[in-house]
Amino acid sequence: LSRSRTMGACNSAEREGLSTDVDGLMQAIRHQDVDDARTFARRIRRQVGSAFIPPTVQALCRDAGVPQATRLLQSNEIEGVSAVMDLSNDEWTKLIAESKSSASQLRRLRIYVTKLNAQRDLNEALIVATKEEVVSIVSLLIKQRASVAYADNHNKTALMWACMQGSVEPARLLIEAKANIDAMDARGRTPMSLAKDLGQDEIVNLLDKARGVVVEKRPSAAIDAKHAEKDQEDDAEEDDVDDYGRKIFVDTKHSGAGKKKGGGKKKKAEKKAQEPPKDVYELLDRAGLPIAVRERIMEEGYDELDWYHTSNERDWERMMKACQITKTVKDRILACL
Repeated sequence: LSRSRTMGACNSAEREGLSTDVDGLMQAIRHQDVDDARTFARRIRRQVGSAFIPPTVQALCRDAGVPQATRLLQSNEIEGVSAVMDLSNDEWTKLIAESKSSASQLRRLRIYVTKLNAQRDLNEALIVATKEEVVSIVSLLIKQRASVAYADNHNKTALMWACMQGSVEPARLLIEAKANIDAMDARGRTPMSLAKDLGQDEIVNLLDKARGVVVEKRPSAAIDAKHAEKDQEDDAEEDDVDDYGRKIFVDTKHSGAGKKKGGGKKKKAEKKAQEPPKDVYELLDRAGLPIAVRERIMEEGYDELDWYHTSNERDWERMMKACQITKTVKDRILACL
């Protein structure tokens, strides 16, 4: 009895901690405070772990390690994942008290549902950040694995809200994160139909590109300049004739005028390699790390480029231990800074 009370107190404290972190995250989004948002989002992610919202109650109980609890919920007419996740503290207490021999299973299920609710809050925070058009927070929530597929009470995803508001950068980030461009809201509208109806042409182009449709657009200034340069070369060739219309011979061997320009692509690649990486993703990609290692590093919270520039040997030792990487991997990362 003493042990169960202690567990109950710990679980209650954990739930209160999650609730405080969620409130803090929402407050940070509304005040566009990126640092606070990052702190609260990381706390929530650590407590959520690898939990994700399953499609059925049976899958929910299986993931929680208590498959037998499915019948208990059904016998109490609790159907649907949302119904389980929306149970109040009083309802959980009553359910556990009445279950008697199965009380321990329901306690375990309750703990797991607390994590799922935190994941749902993280998903809803992504929608709020998209509505508020705070691009940096949208980006960090995606990194903290907020679901881009999550839909609110109106069955609208974050991408749909971006399309409705004409928020180009959030829409770009969501599309890059593989948001479903064919999802439908409660009225059967897709991100594309919303963007077209509201005249959000730039977002329509983004959605077309994501679908693989060739988007026609005016040639860029760089292409115009290239064509102008070609015209000048043609004019110069026409001028290389004497007064009798005979072509003037130019000794390109000694003058160097006709030498071919080579190695352009190579020089461009070398120049890019010399440029510092823009973010941690690019840094780890240049280091040639496997995807699993990159994800592990990001999940442990080492997703800020400044950390790699300012950390000392002790910091690196802690990071190597937490992320399970070797000194060779560390040296490869440092070589790409």
